Amino acid sequence: MKKISLLAFVVSMVFVSNSQTHTYQKSIYGSFLGNAPLGSVNFDMRLNPDKIAGFGISAGLSGSYSHYGYKDATLGVPVTVNYLLGKKSSFLELGLNGTPEFRIKKSDFTNSGTPIGVTEKDAFFHGHFNIGYRFQPLKDKGIMFNALWTPAISFKDKGYYSYDKQRSLLNFGIGLGYTFK
Repeated sequence: MKKISLLAFVVSMVFVSNSQTHTYQKSIYGSFLGNAPLGSVNFDMRLNPDKIAGFGISAGLSGSYSHYGYKDATLGVPVTVNYLLGKKSSFLELGLNGTPEFRIKKSDFTNSGTPIGVTEKDAFFHGHFNIGYRFQPLKDKGIMFNALWTPAISFKDKGYYSYDKQRSLLNFGIGLGYTFK
């Protein structure tokens, strides 16, 4: 009985190890502008095993802090579903992004319109369409780069894009990072 159990275990391990030969291309990259007001740090994973082209998903973190009459701290979580079209290492990148952002604002002066020490909390959501170029090496690892036009869609009259609707159409971003399997 022990020999049969051991044989069954060894055979199942062979099948499991053979079924795990597919790898997924991943990237860690920083973005300047684009899907976040200042930039973000992102993780991207291709969803087709052993291929770069096709669907992928990325998620990241963005943040900002300012101190001009009030302290304003913002944290965002950009999440993107993207599709890469192309061959070799050059791709057309198409994507749809959603970014929830959370802001805490604390007044320091009475002339800012809010009494001293009052804290305001706000949350808003904005989205982007991503259209651009991505270079991602076919090798197991290497440098990746993208340049995107990222027109924004704001879902609330507060937040980064609410003050200038025309500016949101002029949104561009660049990214630089490292690809690995």
